[in-house]
Amino acid sequence: MVLRELCGARSSAESVRQFTVAAGQREARTQAEAAARLVAPTGADVRTERASALGGACDGADAAPVRLLVGLDGGWVPSRDQPGGMEGKVGVAATEVQPVGRRGRRRLVRRRYVATFGDAERLGVLTYAAAHGLGGEQAARQTVLGDGADWIKTQAALHFPEATTILDWPHLARVVHRAIRAARPSRADREVRRRARALIPALLWDGAVEAAATELADLPPAGAEPGAALEEALAYLASQRDWLGDYGAWRDAGEPVGSGMVEREVALVINRRMKRQGMRWRRTNADALVALRVRTINESWTQRVA
Repeated sequence: MVLRELCGARSSAESVRQFTVAAGQREARTQAEAAARLVAPTGADVRTERASALGGACDGADAAPVRLLVGLDGGWVPSRDQPGGMEGKVGVAATEVQPVGRRGRRRLVRRRYVATFGDAERLGVLTYAAAHGLGGEQAARQTVLGDGADWIKTQAALHFPEATTILDWPHLARVVHRAIRAARPSRADREVRRRARALIPALLWDGAVEAAATELADLPPAGAEPGAALEEALAYLASQRDWLGDYGAWRDAGEPVGSGMVEREVALVINRRMKRQGMRWRRTNADALVALRVRTINESWTQRVA
């Protein structure tokens, strides 16, 4: 439309699509190569970084940020090649948080997004590179928030081993509520469910994971078989133990405990552009598009806060 208005030239939708994919593929390669050099630098990279560090020491380099927040999540889009869709992995790194409104809400400041439809290892390297770009890998206080997916736990342990890891509270609460319903499904158990829904989440919120698991396991009536949802919830609590803690203390300390941070990143990077009516994606094209999208979002954010 712009070309037609300026000079009368016409470009077909297919030409625009092909140009976008080609540009996105180049950008995805650039992002991946830069992140890979950071994780496994060449000799030339080491010499360049050393010279830069020496120059910064002479000029008065900026101090490392106090904190680093990292959120990791995945979002699914319809696929042309894969039944059930395919997952795009998204990460956000931020080094500042500002309060918003009067309800204790916070927003991330000085942040960078990364995304890929490749494997988890690629997303992990990209996220570390984003944190490094903000100076966040030197922060004394580091936090990683996720929903407990195995790939998130693996990448967090690999790239942010000193970080406090927090399991997203709404995700945990949904798992527990489903288990309570499965253990006591009848109308006659309504009061039992009500008490359990007040007690068990309260125990988890205070970090009393073992007590909460005991209460959950004791919910089925004597002689009744535990439902699949209950068994899954108990296994989930056991497997996520390292990511569970005192949510009240975390929140009072300013840590993110809810899913807003990671859900917003998926909505911003993937959903708004890639889940419109009738859209179905091939992996290479989807990966190219999110590479352009995070570059655009990151550049616009930098300009906005400069």
